[in-house]
Amino acid sequence: MCLFLIMDSKKTLHKVIYILALLVLIFAIVGTQSRGASLALMGTFAYLWWMGRQKFLGILLIGGVLISILAFAPPVYFERMNTIRNYESEGSAMGRIVAWKTAIRMATAHPITGVGAGHFPVKLGTDFRPPEFGYENFPWLTAHSSYFLILGELGLPGIIFFLALLIGNYRRNSKIYVLSGKSPIL
Repeated sequence: MCLFLIMDSKKTLHKVIYILALLVLIFAIVGTQSRGASLALMGTFAYLWWMGRQKFLGILLIGGVLISILAFAPPVYFERMNTIRNYESEGSAMGRIVAWKTAIRMATAHPITGVGAGHFPVKLGTDFRPPEFGYENFPWLTAHSSYFLILGELGLPGIIFFLALLIGNYRRNSKIYVLSGKSPIL
């Protein structure tokens, strides 16, 4: 969003404000040590570079962000990012994988209705307790994924509707992009 606002703004002051907002968001990703957000940031920059017209400027901007992260990120950020390689030994990642598998079990058991909107953590903790956990000190988790959460809570109709919204939005935006003749960035 910030990148779009930077490119779309006519006033220099607005561009500066949006650039600062983008920097705050990038530092927030580093500060929270979110592996998913870091991967999403890399994917977003790669996509925008691929779709952009000014490849050299894009490489300079991406390089600047990378150098800033390397220079200012604390060592604990890089330690956390290294856990992506060995996710099997990391509790947070394994908890999500267990929750995702449970969402599939919920959808298999209730393909049309799911377990009900807002009931994922309750049903995971009661009716669909994963075999990986015992009955003592079981954490009531959420799926941490819109796709799996919708699949478990709303079943196949819910996930089909959600995917139709996403695909329809993508197609409409692609059409607008082609009609406008503009590059999404740079």
